[in-house]
Amino acid sequence: MGTEVDPFKQYTQLGPRMLQLPVPPIGKYGPVANENGVTFYYVNHFKWSEVQDAQLHYFHGVLPYIKVKRIGSNKYAFWWWVALYLGGFENFKADVLEHAPAENPFVIELLKYTDRPSKKKVIFYFIGVFIVEILFFGFLFWLIDF
Repeated sequence: MGTEVDPFKQYTQLGPRMLQLPVPPIGKYGPVANENGVTFYYVNHFKWSEVQDAQLHYFHGVLPYIKVKRIGSNKYAFWWWVALYLGGFENFKADVLEHAPAENPFVIELLKYTDRPSKKKVIFYFIGVFIVEILFFGFLFWLIDF
């Protein structure tokens, strides 16, 4: 038998070499689940065996995300779900349920996420954030101008 290759290893290198890496075979955009774990946007990943705890949260009550705590760590890492609003959530969820161990904390938290917000609610959220940023930076530049 040949040596086993970790499909995540070559995509976790940051820096200038990152641009030279080939497109990963495990998915081009967004989160992808397979037998080994989950990969988000080429470089962020975790293996099923590394997950100690997971928590589902909502950013401003609209955008859901899962915080994952790895074994041996005392910090939670954030895994954002923005791409899932544009579609693909059901496919991702099916992949996770097919490949992940049922007792994995990530799977348990993922099953809690059933109330996907409407596109209208998400669009209004981003418009509101944009307006607040314009007002804030406008006020900031007005202060600097004095």
